[in-house]
Amino acid sequence: MAIPSWKLFPALVCGDACVIKPAEDTPLSTFNLVSALIDAGLPKGVINIVTGFGEEAGAPLVTHDDLRAISFTGSSEVGRIVGQAAARTFKHCSLEMGGKNAIIVLKDANIDLAVDGAVWGGFGTTGQRCTAASRLIVQKSVHEEFVNKLLDRVRKLKVGNGLDEGTDMGPVINEQQLKTVQKYV
Repeated sequence: MAIPSWKLFPALVCGDACVIKPAEDTPLSTFNLVSALIDAGLPKGVINIVTGFGEEAGAPLVTHDDLRAISFTGSSEVGRIVGQAAARTFKHCSLEMGGKNAIIVLKDANIDLAVDGAVWGGFGTTGQRCTAASRLIVQKSVHEEFVNKLLDRVRKLKVGNGLDEGTDMGPVINEQQLKTVQKYV
């Protein structure tokens, strides 16, 4: 729900109505967020959800005459398409694409807290979010301590059913994501 919140709330605060198209693999979290906002009193129709795949659902939104601004989070490949389409009609466009976020650990860091951040950043939600930390930059003087503590923590992660409360890391969402992870490895 973080990304839909980041996208919707500034527009709502400014008095704008919104149309949101969640990622096709994860529409339920956006639906639940919008439902909670409506339950809290947001008038129906202020936020509208369009679900589906990019070419059938997203592309018509980007080119629709009534939409003045587009915000996209996703791959660089799709972001390039969205940016070019928005530029044709001079729509305001914000793109967050292909993040490879880093956690930087310096010698004065609280190493245990840095390890907590690295474990959550890299393995939380199976690393399948744009804010996932996919790189670690560690100062040489604390490198060995950090890596040893990180490895101890990672070895203890329980991989399994994401709906099981005892699971630390669930499965990747689909075969394409699995291939992406395998490519990185």
